[in-house]
Amino acid sequence: MISIIVAYNNEKLLEEMLVKSLKNQTSKHFELIKVSAKENGFKSASETLNYGASLSKGDILLFIHQDVEFIDNDALEKIEQFCKIYDFGIAGFCGVKDSDKYEVYSSVKIGYDRRHAGQMINEVTDVLSLDECGLIVKKDEFSGFEDNGNTWHFYGVDYSLKSFTANKRILLFPINIYHLSPGWSLDYSYFDTLKVIARKYSNYNVIKTCMGFFRNNNFLSIYCEYRKSKLFLKKIIGI
Repeated sequence: MISIIVAYNNEKLLEEMLVKSLKNQTSKHFELIKVSAKENGFKSASETLNYGASLSKGDILLFIHQDVEFIDNDALEKIEQFCKIYDFGIAGFCGVKDSDKYEVYSSVKIGYDRRHAGQMINEVTDVLSLDECGLIVKKDEFSGFEDNGNTWHFYGVDYSLKSFTANKRILLFPINIYHLSPGWSLDYSYFDTLKVIARKYSNYNVIKTCMGFFRNNNFLSIYCEYRKSKLFLKKIIGI
């Protein structure tokens, strides 16, 4: 059984998107665990999602955003099938490869215009790190999301790199989904967390994410502060 774990702060959006699309799934072999970080006093994604995982009864954990819709009605059946066939540390729907060229691969449509995110995949694909819009882990192998501070960013990248370091595969499943947000949650804490991840994986010359490749050197901290300043100015100017 799949345990679908979603952290939410907008119940109406959750019901109109994720829950509505789940009702159309041909497989009813799942449970939905909705966790409000605010109601539970959680301050990070890791706290919220690890709590949701502790409540789960399924053998497959699917961590997913509230503003996601499954396009195909047999999506959950496909996920279960892939989990039976493949051994992996973590899987998802959108990611980047361990390549010198920054290029996103996915089966995801994003934004109001429903444009495709990166290069389309039609088969299970090995990557280096994953976007957090959807993450899949077998429960008996789930080691929990690590505490990187009061942040909602990089938990998928962190778990991916942890798995990669342990010689476990990071996979993209060709599951067609629509994700409303194209990256609107970018905030100051994104760049603070990037610095945490960079220190944690100091042996990686580049931190590779779906939002970009970041050189892991002495200038990264300066770059992060620069990006935070730009966000501050945008907020002040109102753009």
